[in-house]
Amino acid sequence: MKVKCSRCGAINELSRMFCTQCASKLDLTQLVEAERSGAARLFSGLFRLLLTVLVLGTVGLLLWPVEPTGAVGSAADARAMVESLQYFQQAIHSRTIVDRVVSEAQVNGYLAEVLRQNRKALRSEGFRLGVREINLVFTREDFTALVLANWGPISLSYEIKGVPYLKNKRFEVVVQKVRWGHLPLPDPAAAWVSSRVAGMFLRMEKELAILNSLGRCDLGNGRVYVATRGS
Repeated sequence: MKVKCSRCGAINELSRMFCTQCASKLDLTQLVEAERSGAARLFSGLFRLLLTVLVLGTVGLLLWPVEPTGAVGSAADARAMVESLQYFQQAIHSRTIVDRVVSEAQVNGYLAEVLRQNRKALRSEGFRLGVREINLVFTREDFTALVLANWGPISLSYEIKGVPYLKNKRFEVVVQKVRWGHLPLPDPAAAWVSSRVAGMFLRMEKELAILNSLGRCDLGNGRVYVATRGS
């Protein structure tokens, strides 16, 4: 802040008592904001530009959906998955040990059929979005679950990469990475998205009961090997 002379209008430093131009006594209540230097104005402009680019870039990554890369299942794949689920249900009921290899296409085909029959079955209460596709990818190290959804005319995607494991007769997933669109999320946001995606699968009670009854769950490229615990 500086002091403006009420007589001649000259701008003086705040520490002065008399005007440097007309020597009149300064009224210290006549304060004005000092004009910033050219360098300060340039720095301020660059900062605003960088902030704008950062915000637009973040929004762009959020709204840039990831394309599914997992095998797209057919109606035949969905039927094969239904047969596998019935096979495991019978084994769980009789408490026998059975195993089967389930393909990526069978899982994705089955999820597509469930979603087609009842879109509310895979709707997340946390997102309140229209889920249009769920696509899983299996590798030897981990699996990736991609959820594609619509928010009005906007397409969104949520991607979770993790490793399944069985603990205390429960099926769990160690989450390794979470992305919203193409933007990797920090831990707090990743936990929020993970809980919402998990909420969709928790609605599939029959399938979850089978997962909780497994004794083994080994991943492979494009498939997963599962076996029941037996008695």
